[in-house]
Amino acid sequence: ALIVHEVQRNLEILRTETQDVPPRHRSMATVFEQSWRLLSNGERSTLRQLAIFVGTFDYAAAQAVTGATLPQLATLIDKSWIAATPTGRLYLHELVRQFTQEKLVGEHQLATGETEAAVQRRHSQWYGELLHRMEPLLQGQDQVTALQQIRAERTNIWAAWQWAVTQHAVPFFQAAAFPLWYAADTLGWFPEAIDAYTAAINALRAKMVGMQVGMPKAGEAPGLAMSLILAELLTYQAILYPRCGQLAQAQQNCTEALVHLQTLSTTPQQQFGMALAQMIHGWVLHDLAEDEAAVTALAAARAILDGPQHRWWLGQAELLLGLAVHSLGRHDEAKAHFMAAAQIWQALGEQRFRCFALGRLAELA
Repeated sequence: ALIVHEVQRNLEILRTETQDVPPRHRSMATVFEQSWRLLSNGERSTLRQLAIFVGTFDYAAAQAVTGATLPQLATLIDKSWIAATPTGRLYLHELVRQFTQEKLVGEHQLATGETEAAVQRRHSQWYGELLHRMEPLLQGQDQVTALQQIRAERTNIWAAWQWAVTQHAVPFFQAAAFPLWYAADTLGWFPEAIDAYTAAINALRAKMVGMQVGMPKAGEAPGLAMSLILAELLTYQAILYPRCGQLAQAQQNCTEALVHLQTLSTTPQQQFGMALAQMIHGWVLHDLAEDEAAVTALAAARAILDGPQHRWWLGQAELLLGLAVHSLGRHDEAKAHFMAAAQIWQALGEQRFRCFALGRLAELA
């Protein structure tokens, strides 16, 4: 473990003092430098930018971030600068990545006029857009495929999220908030997702304080967009907290989200945020055995969601209402809610929650 750590920390650990080895070959850094000078300017630019990736990545991501063509990437594979997995994903060996990362920081702007931040921005934007493309798939019959893709891109998604935190990147969080929650909830990434949401929430809170827009009125941009996404992040994180037994924190998140949203004028985005926060608050109240209050919150959420735009979430409201009224002994109402949820999800092709709703119906049969 110590050797691995040192290799990742410093290329110079691989220096050899063997006397029969030429001085130019006694350090991996020296060997890399010699090979580096044999590359074209375009190849060096591509490799510097590829250093932004963490773990494996696919050809599409490499092309989007670096602008390289498939033949250009293939050439770098042939030259052993890029490695490929048996499934066709690409990666840089850790020593290569360390070397090219140093080149990105120290040489890229001088060589191309482009900053490291611009490369990071493209990387973060690519993975934000990827997550956004996964949202309709996660809510339908292709959710397994979407989850597999998100799992494959896990390390780069976290890296993109972390950079977005440093930039207070509202568009990224708007694109990524739901897909990341769904993946974390399904794949069991609870602690790391909670930490990721915490970092984003704290960054946006600090930014809003700095902008003095703590509770903006409708139309005050960018404070309005920031308040909306802050409430959304708080709510998605609240769904994850009970998975770790943190009901009090989940309730606190919902309360804060509702406070933010209630200061805004009514818009479709504000209404959806209200419905989502009320629904998750109702779920938390149900877990706390406060089912009368849970039914009130869930019914309010259901009324907002009862339309064509948010059918997937309407299914969630029906399911949670079924759980709450069942706890109150109102079994016929529970059956109706579970049936409504199952029918909504059947129409959407959603299998995970449809099976859950059908299971609850079977228990009441």
